[in-house]
Parts: sequence; C-alpha cells; structure tokens
Amino acid sequence: MIDLFRYRDGIVLHLAALGYAVLGWFCGITLIVAASPIGVICGILLIAHALTISAYLIHECEHGTIFARARDNDRLGAALAWMSGACVAPYAGLKEKHLRHHADRLDVVSFDYRAVLHAAPSWFRTAELALEYAYIPAVEYLMRGLRHCQVDDTSRCP
Repeated sequence: MIDLFRYRDGIVLHLAALGYAVLGWFCGITLIVAASPIGVICGILLIAHALTISAYLIHECEHGTIFARARDNDRLGAALAWMSGACVAPYAGLKEKHLRHHADRLDVVSFDYRAVLHAAPSWFRTAELALEYAYIPAVEYLMRGLRHCQVDDTSRCP
C-alpha cells in the first residue's frame, strides 16, 4: 500500500482528508434528506466544507501528488470531480486548464519564500506547516502579503 502513494509522510493526511470529503458529502446529503430545518442547514454547511476539501484534493490529483502513478491520481480526481459536479466541469478539462495556467502564467513571485521561511523562527515555520496540512494556504498568503519584498532587501518588507 505504501508504494501506491507518492509520499510516504502524506498517506495518513491524504486518507484523512479523502475520508472526510466522502463521508462529509454522504452525511450532508443524509442530513438534508432528514428534512428538519436544522438538519438541512447543517447538511448544506457540511457538504460545502466537504466539497471544499474535495476541491483541494482534486488540485493535488491534478499535480500528481497523492499517488505514485498518474493514472491513479486521475481516477481519484475524476471521482472527486464527479462528486463535486463533474457535469459542469469534467476532471480532464479541469486538469488541462489548470496545468496550462501554470505553463502560461509562470506564477512568478519577486522573492524566495523558502528562504523567508527558513530564516523565520521555528514557531512560525511550524504554524505555516500546520496551516498547510489543514488545507489553509498559509504559504500562499505569505507570498501574496510579501510579494513586493526581496530576500536581500528586507527594508522593503512590512
């Protein structure tokens, strides 16, 4: 089973996120069908959050970072896309457009965020890592917040 996954240290976290996305989706539907007003509200919120996690997992599948083989990433991505409404945007189209976005735009920032994180206190690096594992794009926020900074010129940083 370990050979199935691309990164050994991500197995538990990916399985937990996948389990939450699928179970949250099913439980949310069950709560909505139960027809009590509170159940409907809780079901809608649960489905919304489960599908948000599902969208993050689709992104990981598009980049091939969950499983070792591209075919396995594509299968999971297609299943999650179906769960999220693939009739509107099938997985193959999402993947093609997303990877083209990276190829065409290059998404270049003006500083090396790895150097910034390396120079930061350990509590900050730990917090960034914890937020990223919780699927909160903390490094993205850091890059956007410090996009005008350069590592060799910290006088320009806030």
